[in-house]
Amino acid sequence: MTNSNKIFRYFLWLGIITSTCALAVYAYLGLFTRYMADDYCLLVNLQTDNVFSASLDKYLLSSNRFSNLFVISLWEIFPNSIAFVPALHIILWVAGLTWILYECKHLFNWNIQPALLFLTAELLALFSLFTTPNTFQVLYWRSGQVTYFTPLVLFTFILAWLLKITRSELKVNRYIPIFILLAFF
Repeated sequence: MTNSNKIFRYFLWLGIITSTCALAVYAYLGLFTRYMADDYCLLVNLQTDNVFSASLDKYLLSSNRFSNLFVISLWEIFPNSIAFVPALHIILWVAGLTWILYECKHLFNWNIQPALLFLTAELLALFSLFTTPNTFQVLYWRSGQVTYFTPLVLFTFILAWLLKITRSELKVNRYIPIFILLAFF
């Protein structure tokens, strides 16, 4: 291994460690998240009715969003989920971005180390969170999470899956209904 390769690997791992620490701070702050404002309204809708009726009522009477109550009802299975959902979002988003870059690497025949793909995914997530106008609203407020951040994480995985399918021998036609369902969720 040449001296320049050692220096590159050193700075690569230094970048991964520092980016992970910075993202861990965002995740750690999520531990202090509590229910507030609209969160109670959404939880009351779920407690007074089943998730399907509550979603239909919300869609017809107050908002054109039908999937956010499904996501919130899924989160409410776990106790105190509001505290760990921001960390889960960050981890899943970085994993999805890494998967996208991995699929692009194989699709375009890039000669890039997996560690560099991971660092790039971490930096994309970190700078996106850093430049978010209202990080609290997007990452720590449940109504904002469901509206802004959850779809971003979901669509990251949809794009990665789509890239995987396009570079494989599988027929894309059988996956079209699944993609349509996920796109409108």
